[in-house]
Amino acid sequence: MTRTTAISSSSAKTAASHSTDMKKIILCLLAFAPVFASAQMVESMRAKDPWRLYVFVSTNMPARAVIALAKEAARTKATMVLKGFPNASTINGAREYAEQINQACCDKKGPGWIVHPKLYESFSIKAVPAFVLTQTDAPQDLLTSTVTGDMAVSNALKFFAQESKSEHIRAAATRIYEKSFRND
Repeated sequence: MTRTTAISSSSAKTAASHSTDMKKIILCLLAFAPVFASAQMVESMRAKDPWRLYVFVSTNMPARAVIALAKEAARTKATMVLKGFPNASTINGAREYAEQINQACCDKKGPGWIVHPKLYESFSIKAVPAFVLTQTDAPQDLLTSTVTGDMAVSNALKFFAQESKSEHIRAAATRIYEKSFRND
């Protein structure tokens, strides 16, 4: 398991660029929401809670591993993130992949999905699965924490709650974990 607490000293110009890119992506997702994104994802994007939990996965991962991650992502309202379209397909291929995983994990009530190569780049994701808890569109000290490794979403949240240098991240991870898994 590799642990990274992301720190960024990016200029205001770079941050503004990431923010503009994210706004464009959100608008596209909202436009395609009935086609690709689940209603849960759209709601989580509109939610008042500023913390976002991303689960970075690949279509090259074993299906059972992605299904298990999707099941927990749905519980935590996390967003599943693909780097690109599976097998050089189109958005339809990505939508079909997400629908298959959601059907297998959660009877079609699975997590929201996005295809977002810039998020992989922004958060320096080099291996999957990877988990990012953040308030921003680009890494910033005290507002972003990343962990990579073969683990469940619940374990990533425990890691953030126990090991993050930021009290804000520790509190957010604890709150998300308790809300999602307290009855287990």
